[in-house]
Amino acid sequence: WCSIFIFHIVNLLFFVYSNNINSLLLLVFQFFINIFVVALIVRIIMIPIINIVFVNTTDIPFKEYKDDYVYHQVANDLCTEWENGNWTTNIGNNLTKGNYSGYPIFSAFMMYLFGKSYLVMRFINAIIGAIIAVVLVKIAQRLYFRRENYILVAALVTLFPVSIFYSITNYKENLLLLLILLSLFSFIKIMNRGQIITNIFV
Repeated sequence: WCSIFIFHIVNLLFFVYSNNINSLLLLVFQFFINIFVVALIVRIIMIPIINIVFVNTTDIPFKEYKDDYVYHQVANDLCTEWENGNWTTNIGNNLTKGNYSGYPIFSAFMMYLFGKSYLVMRFINAIIGAIIAVVLVKIAQRLYFRRENYILVAALVTLFPVSIFYSITNYKENLLLLLILLSLFSFIKIMNRGQIITNIFV
């Protein structure tokens, strides 16, 4: 329902601004929105499927009692501290201090906003995964790939099993990849234009 809601909101915006936006730019923007929506729908559909697979193999909705499970537990504990009024980012766990603290703190913040369920980060990562698909296609476009080539890039990143897996689990690699790709995209724009433009859809 989230993806359908987003799709209708976007269509409403297109209708409101249809007389003010160049038709070619509108089509390009629609293309990237379609990539985002399709990638998001695929990932949302896969979330309950991967949960069933995990429960049947490990008896918990996580791949193993390691990274994804530990990230969730640490984020949950940190979120509990915040709910009790203790606004700390360090609860004595190695994953809440130093180089490894970023993702658990991010996860805790999302859980603080949307609820202390492992599904929160599954859906957040699904959204991040859909954004990654758009950014990758934008990078391909900036590198002057032909249209059929970056359409292939869109299809691969949207449907590639490894990409989907990391987009619907609690691993940090999904967020890390997005940040790397955004940095690369900014660098390419600097090289192409000689300036930084913050709007990714320009």
